Amino acid sequence: MEKKKVLVTGASRGIGRAIAFALSGQYSLILHASKPESLESLLKELDGEHEVLCADFSEINAVKEFCSALKKMAGKSFYGVVNNAGVALDKPLMYQSLNDIDKMLNINVKAPLLISKTALKLFIGNKEGVIINMGSCVGETGNAFQVVYSMTKASMVTMTKSIAKEVSLIDKSLNIRAVTVSP
Repeated sequence: MEKKKVLVTGASRGIGRAIAFALSGQYSLILHASKPESLESLLKELDGEHEVLCADFSEINAVKEFCSALKKMAGKSFYGVVNNAGVALDKPLMYQSLNDIDKMLNINVKAPLLISKTALKLFIGNKEGVIINMGSCVGETGNAFQVVYSMTKASMVTMTKSIAKEVSLIDKSLNIRAVTVSP
């Protein structure tokens, strides 16, 4: 029997890398990083065979291309998404450049939103799936010098709750879940 597939974004380091290790024996993974060379050592260390799908999420067109490629790669066994990729560019709000703000919005909000949209279409066809969105405790408490980052992480919580409510209204028989984890 074919293993279920799970996408892990931001898999090259930190929490994403740890998630990849935790899931690698049970699932076939689609690992994301900005650059494929970032995943080389991880692929050698993981159990099983896994796929790589890279994109620079700071560029919205790259996110759109990523989602198109994900549709082709996912197949009938596509089961889960861990929206983990994120960036924090810490500095006082009054000194945040528009480029830095756009980068955080694209990586932390728009990419997970578009990936979730793509995944939901696939999950509905499969009648099951799970979206795990990585939030942050600062999304609930706020933090000095992290106004934009805190805002993006707070949006993950409300996006997740809205997805869960929406799916239950579309079809109560679907086994599709959406959760946020806020380390």
